[in-house]
Amino acid sequence: MESHKLHTMQLHVEKGLQSSNLADVMTTITECARYIREYPFPHFVHATLFRLAQTFNGEIFARKFEHSMNTIRLRIVVAIKECNKCLSLALSTEEIIRFILKVSHSNDYKARSLTLLLLGSLAPLTCEDKKVHNLIIESLDCVEMTELSAAIQAANEFAKFSISFSSLIIRKIAEMFGKNFLEISLKNELFGIISNLRGLSVSKSSIELGRRLLEGLPTNEMHSISLLLSELEKVINQRNKLLVHCILQNLSSIAEYRNFWTIENIKAIRDFYHQINFLSSKGILCTWLHCMDVLSSTEFHSKILLENYPWSVLLNSGNIVVRIFAIKLSLNLLLNGEMDAQFQQTLLNSILVTLCQFIDNPTSPSSIVNRQKHEFLFLVSKFVCSPKCTPHFASSLVRNILRAELTSSYDEFFQLLAVINENYWRECREIVNSSFFSAIFNSKNFNIVPPIVFTILLSTMPFSLLNQSNDQNLTNFAGQIISNNFNYWTIYKIARSALRFGHWRYLALPLLEKIQTSCESIETESWISSLIYICKAQPLAFNMDELANSESNLQFASLNLKFLGSTEKSQPFGFAVDYVNCLESTFRGIHSILTTFNVLRLLNSEKRQTVIQSLGTYCNPVMEARQQWVSLCSRSFDADTQTLLQMGLMIRMCLLIEQYLGILCDPGTGAKLSEISMEDLGESTQKSFQASAQTQGFLELLCWARNELISLQSTDPDPVRGLKVLVDILQCLVDFPLGLPRFFFNEFNSHVFG
Repeated sequence: MESHKLHTMQLHVEKGLQSSNLADVMTTITECARYIREYPFPHFVHATLFRLAQTFNGEIFARKFEHSMNTIRLRIVVAIKECNKCLSLALSTEEIIRFILKVSHSNDYKARSLTLLLLGSLAPLTCEDKKVHNLIIESLDCVEMTELSAAIQAANEFAKFSISFSSLIIRKIAEMFGKNFLEISLKNELFGIISNLRGLSVSKSSIELGRRLLEGLPTNEMHSISLLLSELEKVINQRNKLLVHCILQNLSSIAEYRNFWTIENIKAIRDFYHQINFLSSKGILCTWLHCMDVLSSTEFHSKILLENYPWSVLLNSGNIVVRIFAIKLSLNLLLNGEMDAQFQQTLLNSILVTLCQFIDNPTSPSSIVNRQKHEFLFLVSKFVCSPKCTPHFASSLVRNILRAELTSSYDEFFQLLAVINENYWRECREIVNSSFFSAIFNSKNFNIVPPIVFTILLSTMPFSLLNQSNDQNLTNFAGQIISNNFNYWTIYKIARSALRFGHWRYLALPLLEKIQTSCESIETESWISSLIYICKAQPLAFNMDELANSESNLQFASLNLKFLGSTEKSQPFGFAVDYVNCLESTFRGIHSILTTFNVLRLLNSEKRQTVIQSLGTYCNPVMEARQQWVSLCSRSFDADTQTLLQMGLMIRMCLLIEQYLGILCDPGTGAKLSEISMEDLGESTQKSFQASAQTQGFLELLCWARNELISLQSTDPDPVRGLKVLVDILQCLVDFPLGLPRFFFNEFNSHVFG
């Protein structure tokens, strides 16, 4: 089964990378590239890249391979280059980059050079990261030639994918070339960067740079392209299929050097379609499409290829391999240029037809077809993550995938569904939830359902904790998982997903209690115990007893995590400890407000007024919680964007409560509640950033709370009534299952259960 294979490979990778034998580590790194190519599923790709980033960092080895680290790093760079077509499937970049960037501060120029080469190889995944942009720009000023060459190579890769980086690097190239101290070979490399710039109009300065660099530009490659194209026309007329195929393969190799292709060359290879199609060879046609696909990776080349596209009829080809090659070329053109509406619709229809064909026949005796299926699903995942994909098309993909059976044979289709659900949760959440719930609980073989299905289902659960039907569903869900023959690692992953999506008490808790007694080390058991205490901290109701219970359980969780941190010199659980402490302080602040309100209701009007005038002192616990969140957020510079955004929302929530209590205490000050918007939460809210369903839901809840308080303040100035509404709003905020952020789980490496 696919899911079992992935689990076995993941365990093999973790064990191999932590080996005390250098040869085992090197072999495992090499195997990682093959695993990613053969199984390009988002969760598996992300997990493998994360382990390789940790290995590149070297902290997991302590001083074990101190003199061999650069050899290990070089092997990782080579491995990543071998599977770079699958990199964009990784689910998150922040945590991967965090481990790699630490090496950039090394005193060893070789280590710094390898870091730049690795970042260049990861460009499809990390192309918009500002920290990486700054590192590459700064590295272009270094005097060590090895490091400078590595920086240029990294810049070349980033220029292919990032518009913002292109705007930075063009100024740097002009500055470097103006100094006139570079060797001819480095000038040629800089010219390669210019040819790959994205989103920039050709300015006078760019043209001038190109002319000056061309003085030392070799012409052998240009001559080779023209010669091969001339020979190709001859052998096509001779109908020599063997030579046609051979020349096209050579042109495909040279197509990687796009800056050597003239406009006439590109038009020539493009216009060979009818002659090549007349040869009636599927292999030759696929090789020609591949050559076009390589050339289409830049905006400039795509524009030329889109001037004429008679080959678009191949999107409806009866041969599925030819059709997938045509889809790949078309998707590249769509992502890098402006495509005709009719052509685009034909492409999208072809994708849906091909997807349905694979769903109807998930397994094939042909290894070629199976390999093309992996390639096809990878391409669709990449397209879904791009801004060119539409909600309507994403919904169409979802409806087709939901026809698949809940078995391991369809695991890779559910991996695609996870990507779609993460990017288009507004459109997909309801239909995915209803479909999966009925399918899972009507399944006769519950234990063959792929684990990824449970993760997707949990991400679509209703945003309410105090919901009896939802609670019952979660309880039944947990019972089904426990009663079936899932291994403990799978149960842990489902519990971890439940914690991330806020389903602590009814789902994560029973699953973690199931595996607690089967841990093989005291560290693992302490980690599981900490998570159990956190699960128990989720209130079952909004009252003083439940809030006090939450505080107590979070304190126990903090103590367990502190013990884990004390066993490691690097203090790896520092974020988890601080995050739990922040949660405990937040519950304490809310508990204090609820206590004040309950006491207020028992007092007469005179004593009530005295308490209301002292409300400012009762907001101190909330103020302390806010300050703790601010401090944690400022220290977590390497956390992923969703984690930083979630902490930003917690800061806003505490500030909203704090400001409103101040207004109730002294309404004459004319103070107003601060605005709450995504743009106010820092640089993480770039236009390309897609907030998760939970984050967006909590933001909307906070905005609603602010509007309710403002409305009440203007219509009913009674402070007792105002405090009552605030308590009702706090109940809604506590009811929302925000969940633990991804960064909370990053430092736990002992995934070993009995």
